[in-house]
Amino acid sequence: MIEILFLIGFAVVLFMTGVSIMGMVLAMLAGFAVMMLAGMIGTLLKLLPWLLVIALVVWLVKRQRRSRKGEPEVIINEKRWERFRRR
Repeated sequence: MIEILFLIGFAVVLFMTGVSIMGMVLAMLAGFAVMMLAGMIGTLLKLLPWLLVIALVVWLVKRQRRSRKGEPEVIINEKRWERFRRR
């Protein structure tokens, strides 16, 4: 909602200063791009703690599954490497 108010205010200020319609459209597109990028960065920062928690849980689950098999991690990695080299 703030982004829309910003763009409307931006257009009104440009219109009052005597900028042409084409200049106003280009300025609106540039303003929209900047606000969209700022919104994406804000969303990323807002979700970053949850993304880190999800990554930690996945790492812990994979580690737990490896330890249940009774094989050390080195052997598992060597088996994966052998499968990769055969291709």
